[in-house]
Amino acid sequence: YDQGFLSIIKRMRLGIYLPTLLLIVAVILIDVVRWQVLLRVQGVDLAYGPALALTYGGIFCNSFMLGSTGGDVIKAVLVARRTTRKARAVLTVFLDRVIGLVALIIVAGAVIPFEIDRVEVRRLAWGVYGFLAAFLAGCLVYFHPAFRASRLFRWLMARLHLKVFHELDAAFYAYRGQPRALLIAFGISFVAHMCGIFAIVGFGKALGITEASIAHYFVFFPIIAVISSIPISISGWGVGEAAFIALFGAVGVTEPAAVSLSILSRLSTLLVGLPGGLVFLLGIEDLKVKESEVAEVERAEEGGDG
Repeated sequence: YDQGFLSIIKRMRLGIYLPTLLLIVAVILIDVVRWQVLLRVQGVDLAYGPALALTYGGIFCNSFMLGSTGGDVIKAVLVARRTTRKARAVLTVFLDRVIGLVALIIVAGAVIPFEIDRVEVRRLAWGVYGFLAAFLAGCLVYFHPAFRASRLFRWLMARLHLKVFHELDAAFYAYRGQPRALLIAFGISFVAHMCGIFAIVGFGKALGITEASIAHYFVFFPIIAVISSIPISISGWGVGEAAFIALFGAVGVTEPAAVSLSILSRLSTLLVGLPGGLVFLLGIEDLKVKESEVAEVERAEEGGDG
C-alpha cells in the first residue's frame, strides 16, 4: 500500500536531513557571489553583507509570490533603491536568475547522454536540448552586430518609448564585452547547483526514496525548477508537486513519496530563508526612501546613467 504524507515524514531520518540543510545554506551563500559578479559589470558595487541580506529577503518573499522566483521582484526593488543605476541593478537580479536556470538545464543536458538508454530520460532529451538550442540562438541573434544594425531592431527600439527599456538594452548588451564575467557567473552557478541537487538527493534519502538514482535527480530537478518558476501559482505550489509526481513517478517513486519530497524541499528552503523575514522586520526604516533622495536619483537619471 502507499504510505501517506504524515507516515513518510514521521519516518524521515533526521541524521541525513539535518546535515543536508547546510547544502541549502551553501547554495544561498554561493549565489550571492554570482550576483556580485553581475553587478560589477554594471558598475554597481554592493558589499557581500548587504547583497546577502537582499538575497535572503527575496528568498523569504518567494514563499508568498507567484512562481518560485517571485521574490526577485522585491529583491530588484530593494537593490534599485541603493544605486542611481536603477535599471542596471534591476537587470542583474533577473539575469542572475536566468543564468541560474540555464545552468541547471545545462547540468541536466550533461547527464542525459549517460542515461539515454532509459526511456524516461530519453523522453526529456528533446525538451532539454531544444531549450538550450533556443536560448543559444536567441543570444547569438541579440548580440550579433548585424541584428542590432538591422531595420527590425531599430524599429523595435523606436517603438519602446520608455527610457527604461533603452537602459535595460544597454545594460544587457554590456555583457557582450564581458565574457569572462559571464563564464565566472556560470561556473559559480554549477557549483551552487551541485550543492542544490545533492540537497534534494539527501532529502530523498532521508525520506527513504530508493527508486530514483542520483542521475535521475540531476535530470529531473532542473526541469522541475524551470517549471516551478512559471508564475501561475503562489511560490509554485501545485505546479512543482505535479512535476515531481510526473517525473519521479516515471521511475517508480510513489505519488505520496514524490509529493513529500517536493514539500520537504520547499519547507526546508523556507526554514533556511527565515532570516529573510528578519531583514524586513529589523530593516523597515532602511527600506524607506526620502523624497529628497528620490529627487536626487531622478536628477542623476536625467543626466545619464553614468
